[in-house]
Amino acid sequence: MSSETAPTQGTLRVYPDVLLANSYIILRPFFRPTASAGSPEFLDAQSWQFDISSPEFPGIYAKDGGYAGPRPTPELHPHLELEKTMTSVPKVYPGDTVFWHCDVVHAVEEEHTGIGDSAVMYIPAVPLTPLNQKYVERQKETFLKGMCPPDFPKGPGEAAFIGTGRAEDILSPVGRIAMGLPISVA
Repeated sequence: MSSETAPTQGTLRVYPDVLLANSYIILRPFFRPTASAGSPEFLDAQSWQFDISSPEFPGIYAKDGGYAGPRPTPELHPHLELEKTMTSVPKVYPGDTVFWHCDVVHAVEEEHTGIGDSAVMYIPAVPLTPLNQKYVERQKETFLKGMCPPDFPKGPGEAAFIGTGRAEDILSPVGRIAMGLPISVA
């Protein structure tokens, strides 16, 4: 984390059971409710019917000519009870590190009651494959322009922010290679 932040201050929230959440998300497209949302019996197993007639995958959405997700929501994934089960990480300070697996359902708190910005740096670790190398090239272009990476939601990015990372801030050869930037060879 690059700023001091605590629960209710726009911090990271995670679903505490990766096995349950992933199993539910994978199986969810094969079931449809037979009871009305909000009814007392809505979450009962008997109120859901096996149904393979629809190509819909709840939580997948159109993005940039393709698809993205899944993005679990209380409406589409009611049994996860996201309003009750998502857990905020404890208070963190500049320099603290929070690790979570990319398969964990995660989100940023919707409400921010803190007095300062809540900044998070996502640093993925992936093997160098031809497909990942192509991504690094696309990411480099967005980084140099101060824009969000290609797989993040589109928006103004951080180009107008003061103190954001620049190519000249990346000093180590390993870091520059990881960002797709040229290195000096003596």
